[in-house]
Amino acid sequence: MKKRWILFLLILGACQQNPASEDANLDVDQDSLATKNPKSGSLPAIDTLKGFQGKSDLKDSLGTTYLDFGSFAFILQGRFEQQKEGDSIQLYEALGLYFYQKKFRPEILDSDLSLKLYLSKLERVMQVFPHPVNDPTGNYSKWLKSRQSWQEWSPYQYLNIEEQPFRMPQFNAGSYEDPPARIFEKLALHDTLIEYPGEMGGTTAEFLYLDKPANYSIPRARIKIEVYRKGILLKHYFLLLHFSYGC
Repeated sequence: MKKRWILFLLILGACQQNPASEDANLDVDQDSLATKNPKSGSLPAIDTLKGFQGKSDLKDSLGTTYLDFGSFAFILQGRFEQQKEGDSIQLYEALGLYFYQKKFRPEILDSDLSLKLYLSKLERVMQVFPHPVNDPTGNYSKWLKSRQSWQEWSPYQYLNIEEQPFRMPQFNAGSYEDPPARIFEKLALHDTLIEYPGEMGGTTAEFLYLDKPANYSIPRARIKIEVYRKGILLKHYFLLLHFSYGC
């Protein structure tokens, strides 16, 4: 699939577009877990999930965020907005402040407890409005009613945070990107490159979904936290990561 150098030039001076917010089927059951412990301190580099390599650039991450789950917590580098809802914490990126590269470590207050973490990504394919902004031939309201989309949570992967310092891997490219080959094949997508001029660089479709221009994004990920007491599973908690695609 093509390199996206055209997109990179467009976003240098502009904010990235924000993916549409429709979130159907977010509660897909994810009981099938990949529990093999990877050798590195990060997830394996498959699809768009890449482990951090190289020198970190943390000039935007002063301070820390304390994620309090009661008998245990996590400390994340950088000051991120959070919202606690029952046994889950929602965590939000902001423009210029991203999870990638940030140090992430557990704090266990009960010595009898141990944790296992698993991560899943929400992958989304969505048709895009096939007209430039202010094009009189386009009817956005009518198109919106018939727009097709697909999304699915990826299978959980074991997240090895035992090797410290652990840094958050790259969950997505920070913009619309090519879908991995397995999704290309599963949805019978067709390669293309169509640019629709507009604000903030316009919109680019890099493939066809159901014969209509579309794009691919990863708007969020979730970390499933298994809590054990002396080897016995007690409970599940969740940390939901919301990614920023700009303003």
